[in-house]
Amino acid sequence: MRTMEFAQKNTIAKLGPGLRWLDVYEWTNSHGLGVLGGRFAPVGVSGILLGGGVSYFGSRFGWAVNNVAKYEVVLANSTIVNASAKENPDLFWALKGGSSNYGIVTRFDIKTFPLGQVFSEQLTFSSEHLDEFLEAASVDDALVYRFSKRFIAALEKKSKAEGNKYPFVYLNDADTSRDSFPLYGKGKSFKKTKAIRDRYDPKHIFNDLLPGGFKLTT
Repeated sequence: MRTMEFAQKNTIAKLGPGLRWLDVYEWTNSHGLGVLGGRFAPVGVSGILLGGGVSYFGSRFGWAVNNVAKYEVVLANSTIVNASAKENPDLFWALKGGSSNYGIVTRFDIKTFPLGQVFSEQLTFSSEHLDEFLEAASVDDALVYRFSKRFIAALEKKSKAEGNKYPFVYLNDADTSRDSFPLYGKGKSFKKTKAIRDRYDPKHIFNDLLPGGFKLTT
């Protein structure tokens, strides 16, 4: 679950789903290579590579899922299959943003690139009053959450009225009250995503029985 190895002359990194991006970056950096992944070190590999994936290299390479070369997947009937542009291409398409609705991914094969020079800056703060800060920061959680929902609703109403609303909700950053899947492809892809789900998981095991995550509505 935490394996890391290169393939095809180091152009592909094979990653286990139990890894965090800190593990991956330290490994690829030691070889002078980069990969598209999470913007925060503790983030897990799987969520980014199944939900879309905004990264610091997005302006150059696009979504993180667009740089996945192959998924190794355990289906609901316990068979293990590969999903790529050549093998099960419909499943490959669906997994790139479909989250955990199609199976359990046991390996991600992603493209690498020469890292080059990267500039970064780090700010360090004393942890002397960390406990007091964390306690105070949680006091207004409910208030901030209510404000955020009202703000987003007002923003959507305003943008729609001005003809500027784009019908898309990014899965990895979506609130639990939002439903991203019906908006994929401006609503045109939803039927296809469900058809692929029905083909690979006809009893909807991962949709109905797997706890957590965003689900495809039946």
